[in-house]
Amino acid sequence: MFNRKQKYFFFKLFSLFSVVRGYNILIIIIAQYLTSVYILAPELPIKEILFDVNLFMIVLASATAIASGYIINNFYDSEKDLINRPNKSMLDRLVGQRTKLNFYFILNFLSLLSALFVSYKATLFFFLFIFGIWFYSHKLKKYLFIGNFVAATLAVIPLFAVFIYYKNFDLVIFVHATFLFIIISMRELVKDLENLKGDLLQNYQTIPVIYGSLVSKKILTFLSLLASASYLFAHS
Repeated sequence: MFNRKQKYFFFKLFSLFSVVRGYNILIIIIAQYLTSVYILAPELPIKEILFDVNLFMIVLASATAIASGYIINNFYDSEKDLINRPNKSMLDRLVGQRTKLNFYFILNFLSLLSALFVSYKATLFFFLFIFGIWFYSHKLKKYLFIGNFVAATLAVIPLFAVFIYYKNFDLVIFVHATFLFIIISMRELVKDLENLKGDLLQNYQTIPVIYGSLVSKKILTFLSLLASASYLFAHS
């Protein structure tokens, strides 16, 4: 059906989709719209939210910035991923490092261009977000506690872009954001446990590397209790 060249092209597309974690980005896009409809602007008609051009541009700026973040993170973690995820790493390597960097700059440009359509403040917001992702990937992720905290913060920021757009700063919004922050912090700690071997060999100062798996699991238990408490408070 397809010749070898066409098959290789599709494999490279799939590889790029794997690098930018397209499935995660799709979930984030859906989450931003659902948050807008049911939490941030419940008084507005759904049609008005779905066809709001400015909101679409904010979501687009978020999606492209996050995709570029996955690329630069993949770029810096290539050696570690080869140890922790050899199969996925081999798939990701179908796309060359230069091609990844080209896509990284293109996606960042698209993100800032989309934000500029909304306002200069939105452009500054996403510029700082993009810089934060790069600085985390390049430096901060190797440091104890700081890496986990910054990773969770960066994951929540795209939703804050929508909060700011609707100017909804009710206490319940921040409680939900806190719940999400804790859940993402737990996810980052679980990832550190899964990546223990590669982190150890690459001199990453993660919680499992410094304190061991048992302490990490105790922290996960504490965070799960904290998340449950924040969820109950949000719905009380």
